[in-house]
Amino acid sequence: MLRSTSSLTDARRQGKSPRRFTIVLPQLTYVSNSGLPFGQNDGALWAGVGGNVRALAGFTASVGPIRLVAIPEFTYWANKDLSINVIDPKFLYQPNLLLGRARYSSPFNQFPYSIDMPWRFGLKSLSKVYPGQSSLIVKAGPVEAGVAAENEWWGPAVRNPIVMSDNAAGFPHALIRTSHPANTPIGQLDARWIVGSLQESPFFDNKPADDVRSLSALAIAWKRNAASGVTLGFTRSVFASVSGTGDVLSHFFDALKSVGHPDALGYEDKRMIPGSDQIFSLFARWALPVYGLESYIEWGRADFPVSLFVASSRKDDT
Repeated sequence: MLRSTSSLTDARRQGKSPRRFTIVLPQLTYVSNSGLPFGQNDGALWAGVGGNVRALAGFTASVGPIRLVAIPEFTYWANKDLSINVIDPKFLYQPNLLLGRARYSSPFNQFPYSIDMPWRFGLKSLSKVYPGQSSLIVKAGPVEAGVAAENEWWGPAVRNPIVMSDNAAGFPHALIRTSHPANTPIGQLDARWIVGSLQESPFFDNKPADDVRSLSALAIAWKRNAASGVTLGFTRSVFASVSGTGDVLSHFFDALKSVGHPDALGYEDKRMIPGSDQIFSLFARWALPVYGLESYIEWGRADFPVSLFVASSRKDDT
């Protein structure tokens, strides 16, 4: 339920000896959109209007407890004109952007801050090389630690995980995780803890002070034993404003801290200011391989209930 390129391709997690060196054959993805941008689970590729390409290839190397995965990604976006102009008053009630906001930034939900999701990446075609699915991991018994830029995929969802997936480019992060599902007195546990930095796009605003955010995330998956078809899990990620990349590691423990209730205020409440925020999910999966059956559920929430009393009262009122 907790997977990434480095863990899915590591023979040591199945109790086998890894090859010292392997070649990762090229993988090519091509997406063509005629009217509006659309893409899903395609990593660093932004599939805008026109032809778009994502290509990746690389190698892995293992020496003792150290394993290197080097799989950079190349992306090309034609980035052609859209069939609509989002900042045209015909399509938006309030087309005026906040002072300092880039022309192509999202014009919606501007107070007190909005998602960094440009509706177009400038006027020209773009190409870029990303670190992609790369990592450097050191194994020490039941635990692994390292640094990576790869995508993480958490939970049972096939297409739309709530907390982590490859629906965007991976981000640089440090990690600690179990080197294999560990047998404990309470069952079999698989866990991951990461802290990394999220970079603002060049199409959001011209304020360098808010270009970096930290992300601290924790995930745990439990099974009664290796043969059990039932898996239960928990994931949580916390985002925080930071002064720069050098401040990111100090937020490693944010995944264990409360961020209060930043989303519990009304839209027009002027006390709402940018700060730490979080999202968590609970999931369950039941697999019956003999019958070819699988079912799962994942429930997520962007804020914890204010109290059990308030939550129950609201339920009774409705």
